[in-house]
Amino acid sequence: MSKLIKRLLSLLLCLCLLTPVIASAENARSVAFTLEGEMYPDAYPLKDQKLMQGLSELIGILTLEGTLQYDDAGALDLAADVLLDGDEETRTGVRVYGIETHWGVESTLLGDSGFSMNLQALLEFCMKAYFHLEIPLQRVGLLATPYVHKDGLGALTSLWNPVMNAASDTRTIPRDEVLTMLRQISSVAENDRAFTYWVQALALEAGYDGVISSFMSQLPEWADGFLGEEGVVVTVDGENQTWTSGGTTLFSKTVRDGWTTCSLSLPASVDGYVLNAFFSVQDKGSVFYADLRLTVDQEDAGILDLRLSADAIPQHLPLTGTFALSYDVTGEAMPDGFHLRFEGEAADGAFTLHQKDAVSGSTMLTLKGSVQPADVTSPLIWTVSDLPELEFFSVNDVTLSRFVNDVKGPVIRGLLPLLIHAPMSACQSLMDLVTDTGIFDVLTSSSSDMDSFDEEEYADEEGWSDESFDEENWSEESWDEESWDEESWDEESWDEESWDEESWDEESWDEESWDEESWDEESWDEESWDEESWDEESWDEESWDEESWDEESWDEESWDEESWDEESWDEEEFDDSMYE
Repeated sequence: MSKLIKRLLSLLLCLCLLTPVIASAENARSVAFTLEGEMYPDAYPLKDQKLMQGLSELIGILTLEGTLQYDDAGALDLAADVLLDGDEETRTGVRVYGIETHWGVESTLLGDSGFSMNLQALLEFCMKAYFHLEIPLQRVGLLATPYVHKDGLGALTSLWNPVMNAASDTRTIPRDEVLTMLRQISSVAENDRAFTYWVQALALEAGYDGVISSFMSQLPEWADGFLGEEGVVVTVDGENQTWTSGGTTLFSKTVRDGWTTCSLSLPASVDGYVLNAFFSVQDKGSVFYADLRLTVDQEDAGILDLRLSADAIPQHLPLTGTFALSYDVTGEAMPDGFHLRFEGEAADGAFTLHQKDAVSGSTMLTLKGSVQPADVTSPLIWTVSDLPELEFFSVNDVTLSRFVNDVKGPVIRGLLPLLIHAPMSACQSLMDLVTDTGIFDVLTSSSSDMDSFDEEEYADEEGWSDESFDEENWSEESWDEESWDEESWDEESWDEESWDEESWDEESWDEESWDEESWDEESWDEESWDEESWDEESWDEESWDEESWDEESWDEESWDEESWDEESWDEEEFDDSMYE
């Protein structure tokens, strides 16, 4: 099933690749497109062919058409319709729109409901799908929008750029400034949530996210080992530049014969990992060519070898010519390897894109369609408040159940025409897919929870104060939900620093006898406290003198409460030696 999911994600990757190709058309801000597909089940392993046969029959009668508007600030408006067999009764609309950081999603299947997506949480959601359902959505999440990389690295680049890219001409960056910056980056990388999920999306599946985290924590020690006394020397000569330190060339950029080539070679990390990268791109106006190679080695072991090659990718509309793209990841970090091959041809805006098997060369999927310039229908001006109120990545059992309850009617009415026209084998394949991946269980459990939901018993959402919650000091393991009494909790009198979780005895706690005003935290001696001999009724708080109390001479067995006369007690005449 894991390999099957990878192949299905490869199909989604084809669709993801179309968007940047379309958006790269510099002379268009709005495009209209159509898309049809054909899948070849015989190109898949025998054990997956039954499932692929059903999906191929569905893809064979499916048509996608719509428009895409976009701008340089990252705003977009994608409106697409799906049809089966070209029948208007099956037309199902989906719209994705918004700004760089947030998208809104609407569909005829959702009726009047919709939801928004905070893209800062996209990779976190993908990783949770991988943790709980073993679906590697992070592979698509990393390609869905450039913002996930901007957000994942944003905290680090905000420290890097003011030091390393403060100028664009020849310069020397002092050693002390570099080391100080790397200490800051190391500290931020350890605690930054966006960077953590970005690293997990890139490397956790291969088991190397810990290696990256370890490298980031050791940045200052690593740099201290190879930086020269002069720091980093940046030499700029026209469009060419080199970065050196201690006689070692760390980075170079050269421009020659229309090709821009960048090379990165870093000294071995503290754990012995060596990273090298090479990137070359040629811009020919209507098309561009690119090659990328990134390797990570440890002694004689090849940990990662990533190669990307783009050949004559169109940059302008209408699309014209032949083009190809290949992507390979091998090494110990990817034992089974990951290979993608795409070949395409276009003329006057119409195109055909083939996904090929990397080994046999046989065609696995063919997409046919067209991309043409279109008129801009409306300005792309939105704020977060303009998007649907329900945030998809922040739903809980209750909000999800409400949403499912609201949309189940429109979903049923919208799916009926699709189910009538869809081949039976396709319906069975889709059911097998959502069942095997656990998606069906998630949807059905959320729907059934709505019946048992008591709105009055549910905690008032408005009463929740996000500001008073201290996430760093929250320990899920020590939280006992059953013993929590919300009514007796006084947030103002809670002193977090004096709380000792180990000495807390829940059973002996008497809420009614607790007097908060008379409690003196400094005079409390936990070790000398004997819970069994404590008599609450005979305790006289006013006559208690803390300074005259001698814990060592106190003999609990000889103490006679009835003969004790507080008025005749003279502390100065008392001789405690007689009790020794």
